[in-house]
Amino acid sequence: MNKFFLILAMVAMQLMAVAQDEKIEELTIPLSKPGEAGKLKVDLIYGSIKVTGYDGQEVLIKVSTRKNVDEAEEEEQEDEAPTGFYKIENNTFAMTVYEENNEVRVNSEARKQKLIFDIMVPRKFDLDVNTVNGGDIEITNIEGEIEAGNVNGGINIQDVSGSVVANTVNGPVIATLKSVTAETPMAFVSLNGKIDVTLPKDTKLTTKIKSDWGQVYSDFKMEVKKSEPKVEKKSGKNYTKYVVDKWIYGDVNGGGPECMFKNMHGDIYIRMK
Repeated sequence: MNKFFLILAMVAMQLMAVAQDEKIEELTIPLSKPGEAGKLKVDLIYGSIKVTGYDGQEVLIKVSTRKNVDEAEEEEQEDEAPTGFYKIENNTFAMTVYEENNEVRVNSEARKQKLIFDIMVPRKFDLDVNTVNGGDIEITNIEGEIEAGNVNGGINIQDVSGSVVANTVNGPVIATLKSVTAETPMAFVSLNGKIDVTLPKDTKLTTKIKSDWGQVYSDFKMEVKKSEPKVEKKSGKNYTKYVVDKWIYGDVNGGGPECMFKNMHGDIYIRMK
């Protein structure tokens, strides 16, 4: 059974530059197979995503918009109305929500309006959530495989069970896992921002760690392995290029699946709970 929801919201009133959100829409998405595990996939250009697991059998979506003072002033300066015209505030946006076989996909390419998603899903749900500008990703109380991607914003994952792959460019990556799926690789990556990950004390993993401009800290008893730098040679007609790459490898509780921690401008914390 397929369910397709298309929302095209055209709001006539002008958005005021205030801290509060303007609520636009609330959706209740029935699942094709209530009570069974599912997956949520969200792709945004401009906005924030918050996902919370709860003891229900539907996906609940709240969408609001926000425009901050700086953006409003910049647009006012850049978009001067021609002589004889007056400006009609453009507060339109569109998004799609599609459900099939317990997979819910949410998509919006809106760039003028910052969309703020507050989504509740059944606790046993896999997630694949991504945004580019204008917001953070927050995930709480989920049991499943989690993939989270951001560009200009942080990622905060709390009280989850399963596996995590989290990647951002400008922002911190913070995660606390209650339990870890055995034999499943994980990764935590940032370019500009700290990485702070808390894992159960009995977690078995093999770490692969690198921070170019930061430090690495852990309260796990880690058996650090001796490793040589990897040297890659590339040759062309008039050049030869050598790339030298050195990582820290270590076993926690005897070793297990690979868990990568990669940073450039920021420290890495691997904590034991």
